[in-house]
Amino acid sequence: MDKLRSVFVRNVASTFLTMMFTLSISFVTSVIIARTLGPEKKGILSLAILVPNMLILFLNGGINISNAFFAGARRFEIHKLFETSIFVSVVATIISSFILILVSKTGLFNKLLPDIPVWAIFIGLLIFPFGLLGTLLTGILQGIERIIELNRVQLAQATISLVFTILLIYVFQLGLVGGLIASILTSITGVAGFTYLLRENWNRFVPRWHKDILGASFSFGMRGYAGNILQFFNYRLDVFIVNYFLGPAAVGVYAVTYGIAELLWNLPNAISFVFFPRVVSDQRMKKKSSTWRIFGTTMFITVSGGFVVAISGKFLISFLYSETFIAAYLPLLALLPGVVLLGGAKVLTAEILGRGYPQYNSFLSGSGLAITILGDLILVPKFNVLGAALASTISYIAMFLISIGFYLIVVQKENSNLDAAPKV
Repeated sequence: MDKLRSVFVRNVASTFLTMMFTLSISFVTSVIIARTLGPEKKGILSLAILVPNMLILFLNGGINISNAFFAGARRFEIHKLFETSIFVSVVATIISSFILILVSKTGLFNKLLPDIPVWAIFIGLLIFPFGLLGTLLTGILQGIERIIELNRVQLAQATISLVFTILLIYVFQLGLVGGLIASILTSITGVAGFTYLLRENWNRFVPRWHKDILGASFSFGMRGYAGNILQFFNYRLDVFIVNYFLGPAAVGVYAVTYGIAELLWNLPNAISFVFFPRVVSDQRMKKKSSTWRIFGTTMFITVSGGFVVAISGKFLISFLYSETFIAAYLPLLALLPGVVLLGGAKVLTAEILGRGYPQYNSFLSGSGLAITILGDLILVPKFNVLGAALASTISYIAMFLISIGFYLIVVQKENSNLDAAPKV
């Protein structure tokens, strides 16, 4: 047990440090791009990269979730999951290309993305197949708990992105095209690294149709897929609502608010990323769960971090962003309670997913999104950016309470199934 605990702590520490280093490197990369390209070209580059990443989110079909679950449960052979992931990536790439061609031919493109060159979006689309395959292979590696090696590749990706950005944008001054090429090469590097880590689990790098795996993967993955989409909108839809009522200047202030607050999620995200495959493994081995101990530790650290941010937040905003953004401090205080509690809920949702009930997490994300939208529509016109923060914190607190309820329901179901199982 002590050895397993030591491995878990090491994996969490590795994941957390990787997230922090990656965040730092990405910040430096962003600064270089902004200073070299200027606001307009940086905006075009951001959207050209956002489009394929949005397509990855919408077209992965939840396979990344099912890959992690089935790999951890040892339900399917790893090489078959690998081949199926390539197949899904190829099919999804064809679909995404068709979607973009259709959108550009019908004139919807100019309405959805005015002033963005079509050629930039189509070059950016080259990120899609490698980004999607990288996401699916990450699920496999997460499932078999190759966490430290996975973190090394992701850290290498961030570093290589910085190097390519400096070379192509700053040194060779290729501008927007250089930024797009850097992003494509970074995605290719990630796939190469993940493939290398799985080198003992596949024979040929070819797409293959495994009907049983595809059926089971879509059946399981789609139950959590909706949750991922809803969660994405729950975290970011309020930005569009703030822009609608208050304008882009208010969005800038609110971006500082949630940017600082969400730093508290790095540790819970690291814990849930490592905890999920451990839950799957424990279920397979019929081991006792350590959820409440991990939940308590996560809450203690996150609450402590929340107090630190609350006390130092005004100074951080002034020092990092200048006095111009000091209006972000009061909304930050309003947002912190919800962020802290939702950090703890991430442990419970990892347990729920690991036990094979992703539909509960989807319902949880949907409930949170509904509360956020309703809260924003009521509070933003009255309290401006503070209203958006209050709406989010109400939503996050509700999600925290609902996640506890769902966790207890799942545990009761599992215990009932064990009691009903025939004694041998």
